[in-house]
Formats: sequence, C-alpha cells, structure tokens
Amino acid sequence: MRPEWNPRELELLAGTFLFQGLEWEPVRRAVQDPLCTRENYQRGDVIYSPGHFRRSLGVLLEGRARVTKGELVVSTLERGDLFGAAALYNRRTRYETTITALEDCAVAFFPQELVSRLMAESPTACANYIRYLSERIHFLNRKIEGLTGPGAVGKLARYLLSEGSEGRAVTCTATELAQRLDVSRASLYRAFEVLEGAGAIRRMGKLVQTADREALLRQSQA
Repeated sequence: MRPEWNPRELELLAGTFLFQGLEWEPVRRAVQDPLCTRENYQRGDVIYSPGHFRRSLGVLLEGRARVTKGELVVSTLERGDLFGAAALYNRRTRYETTITALEDCAVAFFPQELVSRLMAESPTACANYIRYLSERIHFLNRKIEGLTGPGAVGKLARYLLSEGSEGRAVTCTATELAQRLDVSRASLYRAFEVLEGAGAIRRMGKLVQTADREALLRQSQA
C-alpha cells in the first residue's frame, strides 16, 4: 500500500540532500513508488539497531531520534535528517549504531533498489549522495578528534608551550583564545585555574607567564 503524503512531508522530502537540484518529476516518481514506505514509531521504539535494520535510506518526517554507539551519544536526528546512507551499499550484516525515537516519529524509507534506480537516472542525485557521504566522513572525523584529542587543559598548555618560554609573558585575549583552541570560554577559564593551581603558570591580569615548564608539559597531556 502506497503511503499517503501530506504537502508538508512532500516539501520536506523534496528538500533532502538526495533530491536537491532535481526537477519535481523524479521526486514524484520516487515518493510514489511502491518500494517507498512510511513507518510510524512511538517514543522509545528502536528504529535501527546493530542486529535489526534495513538497506534503506531513512528520512525523519516527524519527531526526533537519538543515534548512539554503545554508551556514546553520536548525534540527535531532527525533522528532515537522514540516516542509513553508510549501510545502504556495504555488505556488513550489522548496523554500526542504534537509533531510538525520543518522541513519536514518522520515517520515510527509500530502499537500495529505489535509490540505485534514481541515481542511475540522475547524475545530480548520484553527486548528491557522494557529497552527503563525504560530509558525514568529515563530521565523524571531527567527532573522533574531539574524543581522542586533548581536553581544554591540554590544549591550553600546548598553546602556552608553543607561544612562550619560561619567564616570558604571553598576552591572551579570552574570546580569541577560546576560538583558536575550539573550546568554550567557560572551559578555557577552568583550564587556566587548573594550570595555575598546578603551579604551571602565573596570571597577572591579561598576562600569562610560564612558571614551571615541566609542570606545563605534564598538563599538556591532559
């Protein structure tokens, strides 16, 4: 049975990455194809899990869903977000994450066969898919950097080590420094307090002076 799309949902689907730049006709054919389905989920329902998923591209039509890997929260899906692209063409028998409905959700599913047909007919759709995967790789790389890289204390210590030697004052503007280190101002202030408490630095107004280079080196690994 073909799903009944309301105008709001059709507008949302037409604006997703796969259909960007396409005329309305291929979009209409895709959403009216019998392979395209619409599913509803209640809050707490598992939409995808490592052992239960579809070879389909999912589009969240309504609600919000959380993406987790074990205890780690990877992201939160909002209305219009997509999932399942990375698993659409690989041969792995398990999905990498779990997607759970945070509230009542509606999802449109475009199975592999339908997506393949669309990309074969439209080079634009094919380019859109490749672009989306490239952006996801960049997003996940940033996530990995955030998890494996140094915290605010380590970033600040490394910056101070690179900018000034022991006994030399370094002028630091908090807002600019927070942006440079990619940390919040609150995290930056706490990092200053940690380094000062460890005896690694001395602060005099806006001036920061290395007090103990060895201590600063140790903190750079934090």
